[in-house]
Amino acid sequence: MIQIPMRDQNSFVIEAGLEDVTFFLRFDWNSEAGIWVMGVANARNEDIIRGLALVPNTPLLEQFRHLAVPAGEFVVYANDDDLQVGRDTFLAGTAALYYLTEAEVAALQS
Repeated sequence: MIQIPMRDQNSFVIEAGLEDVTFFLRFDWNSEAGIWVMGVANARNEDIIRGLALVPNTPLLEQFRHLAVPAGEFVVYANDDDLQVGRDTFLAGTAALYYLTEAEVAALQS
């Protein structure tokens, strides 16, 4: 399990090596909706998916397996399923974004 570092910025990009494949993860704070959204791009910085809302305790990539998304899964872990992920939630430590490898996801499913 890899914790994805969140920054104290309204918009930022992280280069991540996930399962030996390079991806760019873009995070944007949408102040109108009051949510964080994530985008995933390939190594050529071509968008694979954009506007994915970061909601707690839900597999984020599950419905996008037909696209060239990472083989594992992104999950926002929070102690409270009803938590509203706000601008400072990650920095406060109330929730954290993790990437679970394909092997970790398979182990959880068996």
